[in-house]
Amino acid sequence: NSPGAFVANSIKRTKFCIGRLAQEMGLSMDRSGSRLMYDIAYKQKLSRHVQRHPLYDHKPDVRNAWIAPNALLLGRVLVSPWATIWYNAILRAEINTIRIGHFSSIGDGTVIFSSISLPVNVPPSVNIGKNVTIGDN
Repeated sequence: NSPGAFVANSIKRTKFCIGRLAQEMGLSMDRSGSRLMYDIAYKQKLSRHVQRHPLYDHKPDVRNAWIAPNALLLGRVLVSPWATIWYNAILRAEINTIRIGHFSSIGDGTVIFSSISLPVNVPPSVNIGKNVTIGDN
């Protein structure tokens, strides 16, 4: 980890945060404009849930797997074919990679997050039950 890489990473994170701020401000201005024009569109309850969310330049990679509509994959998450990720599951690969093997099942409400030292690997044909937390405490 050279100082140059640290500076480049800090610049990427700053750009990401500024972009997120601009996006939220734009949405707020859109709602305010709709209220002023007596438009009912701003009153509709829309889900802003993003199932696969990139983190900086790392995007989740899902290959022919089933993911519940309200599950969250954040960062560098690799999901192999025929794996299933069930409702309210959260896979947060903020630091290292999370790999889910073939035919594995991640249960309802399970939270998996990566640690500083090692990536998380779920081997093929593994069933993780409901409301399990995997990662550093």
